[in-house]
Amino acid sequence: MDGPKVKVFVGTPRVCYVVAEKLLCEKSPYFRATFTSGFAEASIGATSLPHVEAETFEAILKWMMSGMLATPEACPDGEESFIDERVKVLPLVQIYLAAQYLAHKELRKAAVTVFREAVLDGKETKEIGRDMNVYDPPYQRYSFWPTASWNTFLDQNPGFSPKLVRLVVECDSSGEMREIILQCIARVVHTGWDFMSHHAQILEDHPEFAFEMLGELSVSRRRC
Repeated sequence: MDGPKVKVFVGTPRVCYVVAEKLLCEKSPYFRATFTSGFAEASIGATSLPHVEAETFEAILKWMMSGMLATPEACPDGEESFIDERVKVLPLVQIYLAAQYLAHKELRKAAVTVFREAVLDGKETKEIGRDMNVYDPPYQRYSFWPTASWNTFLDQNPGFSPKLVRLVVECDSSGEMREIILQCIARVVHTGWDFMSHHAQILEDHPEFAFEMLGELSVSRRRC
């Protein structure tokens, strides 16, 4: 893309990306405010995102240019315990969290949609009854009320790993990804999977999440 370039430093240690200012400003309210206002970054043509890793930023740039997110890879043997160890969805969570920080609603919704489609292997799109290919834009945010496919999947799986759950609990205070994790935990508890032995420390560290989980358990019980 033609026009002025700006520098974006990401991760720790820092990695520098030189990107077209027009692309960033067109696609992200955060970058638009950063480079078109009176902030110091606008005068020097550079900004820093130390909490966004290089791999995540590269995926965001690809999405800005193509409107597409990569489909997560499945584990070859499928023997791991947790959902996110069978299907490598952690990068999508990291993209989602970065999109929240960058105030990019479309990217956030895209990450959530592909996340659910990845762990369900496409079953949910057909069940919702929409002629939608989640791998092509525009991504559509549908209701996150648990579908039959989602509940059946959770009944057969022991939930997400403590690493992924902690990341969402600590970085997503009220968004769609937190809602997904709460739904998952409630279903896991109802179906008898051993949740506490893996996640007790998270609940101890974040009592507000434990309170939310109790509320979701009450709602989930009425759905069952």
